[in-house]
Amino acid sequence: MFIKPAFRLFSTSTVSFSDSEILRTLQPPRVKTIWNLLMHRTKGQRGVTDRWDQIRDVYSKLAPEEVNKFKQEFESEYAAKKKEYNDHLRQFSLAQIREENRRRMKELKPLGVNLQKLRHPDLPKRPAGAFNLFLLEIMNNESLRKEMGVPALSPYLTENSRMVSEAWKKLTEQKKQQYVAKAKDALNEYHEAIKASGIRVK
Repeated sequence: MFIKPAFRLFSTSTVSFSDSEILRTLQPPRVKTIWNLLMHRTKGQRGVTDRWDQIRDVYSKLAPEEVNKFKQEFESEYAAKKKEYNDHLRQFSLAQIREENRRRMKELKPLGVNLQKLRHPDLPKRPAGAFNLFLLEIMNNESLRKEMGVPALSPYLTENSRMVSEAWKKLTEQKKQQYVAKAKDALNEYHEAIKASGIRVK
């Protein structure tokens, strides 16, 4: 029988972790809900069906003031944990975080251990490439779609990407270079923003 290895997730306990151990186990906090609270309170009680009925019954009897009180407590708790999580991430460079994400994909995913990818909290959003700029423009511009012969948008993203890909191939090299230039300028601004943020790269 195959047993998944146990991985200790980051906590705020008094246990002391080295920097590498913190990075290897760091996970973003999750927002709690009243449902989570009631699930915890009724854990191990009665059968599954009875338990759901009990939770629904308790929840339906909560006054609006009680619901808001719980929400405020959960939001405050989440904000504190999120700040602590971000403060820990700021200790590491982009190279360290990138290497940890590679490790998670290579070592843990095949084992069924799903740790979310880490992202530096101060890292600006990476800009779109040339094709994605064209994709965004053509999806938001009906006249351009008609000009390029792209039919009405599909509810399926893959189908839209296929249609826009065909339109991209029809563009002249000069037109493509306009999008390439825009993407290059945006990428330069992105790198400048990283430098200005003071994030350690290596």
